[in-house]
Amino acid sequence: MTDTTLIAGDAPAVEQPPTSSQRPSTRHRRHEPAMGPAPAAPQYESEDLLAGGEEALIRHREETYRLRKTWTGKLILTK
Repeated sequence: MTDTTLIAGDAPAVEQPPTSSQRPSTRHRRHEPAMGPAPAAPQYESEDLLAGGEEALIRHREETYRLRKTWTGKLILTK
């Protein structure tokens, strides 16, 4: 069922859209998780993954990815 406002006069009645105060608010729902906060993600030290080397191979869904440490100490993950 829709709330409508009818404007009468010489012309036929015109249906007006609901005002912002009549519309349900969805602003607060966009940022709230549906089932509460997500559990904390596991955390690993890069040195543990690299095992003292410069690169490590990571398997994910039957694909192999390469994690490399650059000479500046940054990490790069490539497929």
